[in-house]
Amino acid sequence: MRKDLPWGVNLCGYFRSEKGTGEAVRAIERILIAGGIPFAPIVISDNTAKNSEDSAHPDAPVIIPGDKLVIGGVANSKPTHSVTNSKITDFTKEINPYRVNHLVVNADQIGVLAETCGRAFFKDRYTIGCWNWELSKFPSRWSSAFDYFDELWVPSTFIQKTLQPLTTIPVRCLPYSIDIDDIRDKQDKSFLRKKFGLPQSGFIFYFAFDYLSILERKNPQGLIRAFSRAFSNQTDVYLLLKTSHAEQLPSEHRKLISLAGERSNIIWIDEIFSRSDSLALMQAVDSIVSLHRSEGFGFLLAEAMAMGKPVVTTTYSAPGDWLTEENCFPIGYRLIELAQDYGPYEKGGMWAEPEEEQVVAQLRMAVENRTQTQKISARGRKDIREKLAPEQLAKQVIPLLEQLRTRSPNGKAEKILKKRALAQRKSVGFYLKKYAKKLIKRLLKPVIRSVYDWEKFKKWLGFGGKVNQ
Repeated sequence: MRKDLPWGVNLCGYFRSEKGTGEAVRAIERILIAGGIPFAPIVISDNTAKNSEDSAHPDAPVIIPGDKLVIGGVANSKPTHSVTNSKITDFTKEINPYRVNHLVVNADQIGVLAETCGRAFFKDRYTIGCWNWELSKFPSRWSSAFDYFDELWVPSTFIQKTLQPLTTIPVRCLPYSIDIDDIRDKQDKSFLRKKFGLPQSGFIFYFAFDYLSILERKNPQGLIRAFSRAFSNQTDVYLLLKTSHAEQLPSEHRKLISLAGERSNIIWIDEIFSRSDSLALMQAVDSIVSLHRSEGFGFLLAEAMAMGKPVVTTTYSAPGDWLTEENCFPIGYRLIELAQDYGPYEKGGMWAEPEEEQVVAQLRMAVENRTQTQKISARGRKDIREKLAPEQLAKQVIPLLEQLRTRSPNGKAEKILKKRALAQRKSVGFYLKKYAKKLIKRLLKPVIRSVYDWEKFKKWLGFGGKVNQ
């Protein structure tokens, strides 16, 4: 590792995306800020997001995976200049000036990102990867992604246990932070309910999900069925379903609407909110419920608990690190095998199937036993603020980064990209030469024929054997 590079972190991720991948990099950013660790933000463009956080780091370089890198690009304005990956070398000091790269990019995307950034991005940098994954079985088709990193930081012990047996690089567990400062303790619930068009009275359960996050994993179907069983058409208990990107899967959205039927106590909002409005909506409700079959982290649950909201939830996978019987209404489950592929989740993998009878009982408990609900809410708030506050997690990150001061990168990413570049140049050169010769032959043949022996000239160009002198 070059000694002239300043100590700090080049933090690369989807800063402007409203999705969980966007919140992941912002969560790590909060930890670095809390620890006073210098960092340079590098924005990855998410072309499937609406990028509701588009004001984040307006002057940071922007990577458009598979396309180009924009230097000094300002959100919603013309960039200062852009370069293709063949020229990124000239701007490396401007892009990632520090010794450590931290790429908050999942395994399936790292190859394209690395190709776009080029070798210079990894040269002399110790590169840390941050991945999410929801199942206990990792797809073998992504195994080459390990080679781009010197180590991985993952947000749960569930993911750590899944990945560590598959690689020789260290896989460390570092939870995501929760933005405690943004989660205000007291807001006028009546005002917020009016703002979002919600009933002024009654108990409101809340669940938010993205249609692009695989419905079978998020399991809103199970929630609608359990809520309908628990409360039928009661007019004093509601289920609010906040969705995003429904327009990209309209048939799935229609199926869910049909499943809910004509129940007036199931409320739908399909809209992408700003960060502040998303938190305000959570403040307006009484409880958060999630019957997920597996989670990469569980931001919705953690943020709700930090607010002091009771959560009714499956405890399987990543959230199991900080969910207990004392700080939530836990839902029992059994592990089931996937009978088919669901997006990236392959047939034969395992995830949780919540026990519907327990869901119904716990939903009713949250509404009817207010004393127990308040006790659980207070414990959840305390636990999350102690475990996931940026200041607490910074105490873990600082010594980890200090250990890297004397470590050298393994250089694998550079070697991979160099090999690919050589293969690509060889391939392109071969076809350019091949078609250039054909073009010359076609254009010059009539002319040469009239002034020179064509066969001899063809050999001289290299299309045939040696020319006898």
